[in-house]
Amino acid sequence: MNSVHDKFVLLEQEMNGYFFERREEIRGILLATLSRVHILFLGPKGTAKSQLVRAFWNRVQGVNYWERLFTKFTKDTEVFGPPSLPALKEEVYRVVTKGKLPEAHAAFVDETFKGNSSILNSLLTVMEERLFHNDVTQKVPLEVLVGASNELPQEDELAALYDRFILRYNLDYIHEPESFIQMILGGETPAITVGLSLEEIHKAQNEVTLVEVPRVVAEAAYMIRNQLFSEGILPSDRRMKRALRVVRAHAWLGGRSMASTEDLSVLANILWDLPQTRSKVLGIVLDV
Repeated sequence: MNSVHDKFVLLEQEMNGYFFERREEIRGILLATLSRVHILFLGPKGTAKSQLVRAFWNRVQGVNYWERLFTKFTKDTEVFGPPSLPALKEEVYRVVTKGKLPEAHAAFVDETFKGNSSILNSLLTVMEERLFHNDVTQKVPLEVLVGASNELPQEDELAALYDRFILRYNLDYIHEPESFIQMILGGETPAITVGLSLEEIHKAQNEVTLVEVPRVVAEAAYMIRNQLFSEGILPSDRRMKRALRVVRAHAWLGGRSMASTEDLSVLANILWDLPQTRSKVLGIVLDV
């Protein structure tokens, strides 16, 4: 294997051989990792959301991986850590973050939007700024947070958190007859043999930042945004800016040092707010 790029390509191929009808979502995990953006999987239970995440991060050496199912009863201490007793003796409130989200490189949060307001407010800062306020401000090494939910958030106060998930995928149950038959019959599981290190991921991320985006690609992105505006779909400037990181990552996975308008296809999984608008967004992206 000649390069970290080759490893990413082969790992994607092997994961596609393991999971049925999840090519887009597998590509999404790779793109999120390469561009250091967060990703959301929407869909019913039993659609392999957690398996997808584990299948990737279990093959990364040196990574602190953390996951949790959120409920309204989830406590702050389960996510960020218990209080430090020595600090309390000094009348300082500080939590011990070892083994918790503030020290994770990768995280998976199932039922993301069901956490209490205290947890979700702190989570927003961790995702947006990679910081955790713990008496003193603590840097968080988080590369990617993957959220999962059976439904969209309904409360207005969750809009900011929802917006931090740059990549969004709407999963459904397996449809193709042959895929379904192979899934229920089981059989031999294809081996996922490729491994990565955290250092190799950082190397790949650095290479992604060097991918050139020519003016014609930026102009096409502007056209897409304007057409979406005319349809009442209003992606923010921040979302468009961060989408460019994913465009660079898509070009890098394709083995190119310069992005093309083809790489804007990833916007179909970035610019929709409601699942029912995804087809409209996809049509506009492909037209441009």
